[in-house]
Amino acid sequence: MQRLLYAFLLPISQGLVSIGSGVSAWEVKNDKAYGWTGCGLGQDIRRLVQDGAPSANLIGLDSTEEFINLGFELFDDRSRLGCTFIVQDFFEDTPQLDNLVGRVKVINSSYFMHLFDWDTQLRVAKRMMRLAFQEKGALITGFNFGSHSPRDWDMVPPGLPPQYLHDQRSLASLWGLAARETRMSWSFRSVVEYDENCSILDPEGCRLGWVAELV
Repeated sequence: MQRLLYAFLLPISQGLVSIGSGVSAWEVKNDKAYGWTGCGLGQDIRRLVQDGAPSANLIGLDSTEEFINLGFELFDDRSRLGCTFIVQDFFEDTPQLDNLVGRVKVINSSYFMHLFDWDTQLRVAKRMMRLAFQEKGALITGFNFGSHSPRDWDMVPPGLPPQYLHDQRSLASLWGLAARETRMSWSFRSVVEYDENCSILDPEGCRLGWVAELV
């Protein structure tokens, strides 16, 4: 089960290119914010900075401050990184999060949504839509631990909330519902990928790469 709990530590920002949602440093414009939910150590944020992205535009959010501090220790860049890290529950309304409403050009939400049940995932999707830049081309991307048989997962590690595993169809249905309830128009696409860790966790397990785009 530790494989699932710490999957967010894997570098993933470049892996989304297969569905047209990879983010490169040159795309990080001076007037747009790029955000990560469940950013962990912030390794993908640092990858973009290393590639030349303006660090002031990059924002990471995580509920566990220890992960963010460990990232600073690991990369030894606390005094020079320049990115913004927000420590809070994603569902909490705070001035810091309210300040981002309608400003985030790309939101990366890898290995985050699958940590919740269906209803809570719907809340996550709608909150991210609210944060997204309100013009055509805004993106919300991610990877999920998914399943070829979508269902409430019966192997959730102790201490974690109920989780719903999606296939492509059920995940598209959830995003479609979120779009209708927010009265916004989003396209959605996804790919199924083999992942050894996912198949070990569940015989029907797979990795879902996905992107929602404001149209």
